Amino acid sequence: SKQLLMQEEAVNGMAMVYGRMEEFEKQREMYRRSLQLATRLYGEESGVVARSLTNLSRSLHALGRLEKADRISARAVELHRKLYGRFDHRTGFALYARGKVLQKLGRYKNAGELVEKARALFAEAIGPNHPHTATMDATLLDIYREMGDIDEAARHGEAALTAYRTHLD
Repeated sequence: SKQLLMQEEAVNGMAMVYGRMEEFEKQREMYRRSLQLATRLYGEESGVVARSLTNLSRSLHALGRLEKADRISARAVELHRKLYGRFDHRTGFALYARGKVLQKLGRYKNAGELVEKARALFAEAIGPNHPHTATMDATLLDIYREMGDIDEAARHGEAALTAYRTHLD
């Protein structure tokens, strides 16, 4: 119904605001409600549900609830791939969010693989110098540094700096 649709959009918007205010518990609750509403509106397998799962996993990550964030981000990636395929930038957002969770869990190799895939999707969809792609490079710098691969970390650091610099002129 139109009322449920408006509620889902409002709750999702409130979650974004709570995140910017760094009120992550309130954000988590709003994303949980958004997921419930999206599931009622669209069923278990929809783009809105996939987005809601990704957002909820990001909120749980911010709260340090990493095991739950891990499970939900895995579901989000699976659903994104099912709906959009492996080569769609929307899948890239889910891959990136999952990679960040795995990074925090110390699973650097897996995290690096996912963020590399996300970076490739973004580079293809919006360009290698887009700020979103540069953010992925900066994350890869951290992951490779944590793995002790200084050369690969430096390569991604330079790529991020190059991308950001293109927007200064």
